[in-house]
Amino acid sequence: MHALTMPSLSQIIICLAVFILSSCDDSRSNSNLMTGEIDASFDGLSCDFDQDNDYQSARQLRVNQSADGLICPVGDVDWYQLSSEQSGIMTIEAKMETPLSPLNLNYELYRVQNGETRDIVAQSLAMEAATQVKAQHCINQGSYALRLSDLNGDAQDKQNYYELSFKVAADPDVGEIEAEGPAAGTVLEESTSDQIDVNARPLSNGEESSGFIACRGDQDWFQIELSERVVLNLKLSMPLTQVQPQLTLYRSDLERILTLNQPNAAMRETQLERDISLTEPGVYFIHIEDMSGLRSDLENAYTLSVNAEVDRDSNEPNSIPSLATPLAMAALECGTDWSPWIEQQGVVGTLGDIDWFTFETAGCQPGILEVELSLDDEAFTNAESFQLQRSLELSVNLVEAHEMSMCQHGESGADESCRFLSKSCSNVWDCAGISKVCLPEGVCAGSVSCLPSNRCAASKIERHYKLPENATELALPPHRVRLSAPLSGDKIRYLRVGDYGGNAADPQANYTLRIRIRREPDQHEPSNIYTDEIRRGDRVTDHLRLARNQNVVYVHDHSFGINAPIPPEEKEAGEMMGGESMAGEMMGGEMMGGEMMSGEMMGGEMMGGE
Repeated sequence: MHALTMPSLSQIIICLAVFILSSCDDSRSNSNLMTGEIDASFDGLSCDFDQDNDYQSARQLRVNQSADGLICPVGDVDWYQLSSEQSGIMTIEAKMETPLSPLNLNYELYRVQNGETRDIVAQSLAMEAATQVKAQHCINQGSYALRLSDLNGDAQDKQNYYELSFKVAADPDVGEIEAEGPAAGTVLEESTSDQIDVNARPLSNGEESSGFIACRGDQDWFQIELSERVVLNLKLSMPLTQVQPQLTLYRSDLERILTLNQPNAAMRETQLERDISLTEPGVYFIHIEDMSGLRSDLENAYTLSVNAEVDRDSNEPNSIPSLATPLAMAALECGTDWSPWIEQQGVVGTLGDIDWFTFETAGCQPGILEVELSLDDEAFTNAESFQLQRSLELSVNLVEAHEMSMCQHGESGADESCRFLSKSCSNVWDCAGISKVCLPEGVCAGSVSCLPSNRCAASKIERHYKLPENATELALPPHRVRLSAPLSGDKIRYLRVGDYGGNAADPQANYTLRIRIRREPDQHEPSNIYTDEIRRGDRVTDHLRLARNQNVVYVHDHSFGINAPIPPEEKEAGEMMGGESMAGEMMGGEMMGGEMMSGEMMGGEMMGGE
């Protein structure tokens, strides 16, 4: 039993040997501490001493060859001297023997001039730091220095070596030009010059060009010169790629007009296309790049094509209220009969194209407005018209100034300030006649437009075309929209025309906008809360309340289609008010003075006609 508790002679000898070896290692560690090598630890491993801690003592690394080393001790930095006999794409790769390393490799590439390092021309990104980093950089012929380290300088690896290599290849973009783009230091969209010198590749109308985002930060610039107003079609396509392609169109002063991009290009092929109306002749620049400027692709090229057609819409530009096209040179008079129709033509030529028109009235207290918007598709085949009607839904919107909602026209953010009107609400009826939308903030929604009168725009009524479900190529109704609305007083009003949703266009299809006005024959108007649609089932309590307050009889034509029955609750309410049956048609929520007018069913809405 006692023999088991006493160490044997062999055990004592082993312990002494371990102690002696540990003492020797400690003495070497102390020596390393004196020389600044502070990497020793109790595991018995130490760092190999190297002398490549600055550029002057850097190791030579030749193209297409590799070198290995250790990032050890903590804070270790390894420098390499590189050179390239050609300009092109330099691919730098640094990787550890194993991913199970505490290191996060990071490198910086310096330009060398007169034997000294100058500015950094390329570097790996902090977010990429790992046991393997690899990137492509555009370089010029010359000498370079590369500095390799752990990202934060607080890690080391005594056991695992890294492997560093680089190669240089010719730029696959044969159209690349030297010093492409604006001069260094130019800030896009912040220049006050009418014309900025940009070194760009010329493009002709109808031409197609290809290129590569070949290195990190690579940017390609193209220019096209236009001699007249056009609708410019831009197309950018690219196979699946890690690049996130982005196209930006600039004016000659580098004011941005349009940006298109494809964030998920690694999952879906890039097919960017847009038509845009350019109303001024001159030089325009097209800028192609990666969205972040950090990705590149040496294998997959992009294809850019441009095609310009004469803009058929002679009213352009009229995309904002201050550029609205006048429908008449003088104020329109409200008489006892309908005024002649006033017409204007236009084109929804590009996605999101909005055309603003304006008119002023006189003697309309109150008055009635009728609007008709129709697509001129007579030159199209039945099949073409059917396809067009399936996508394009002409929309017309009557817009008025909301007098209580102030804004500063022309100032930055003025339109955005008109997203909210200065009218509180608790339900949509509180916003009847100005937007029909009560926002969660408890105010009515505006039209996000600041009018030249320094008042926010409010949408009074909107109508748009909707293709009937039973329509076919052989039984296609006219692409027409009609609306009727009251005119309460004389003021400047606007009509906003476009595609409903802004996701369809056709530069070859004209539309015709017609308006006419007259004095309201019902002298009791306004006698209700104006809303642009009243149907069976709508609540009428608000109308009844107003009627009681003004001591008038509530009259409501419930017809929807033919001989639609009156809901019992509304019939009972009407009888309580002593209402009589009166001939008439409800047009946009207003009684049209008992005058019999033909109604046209457009997209599920009863629209006023002649």
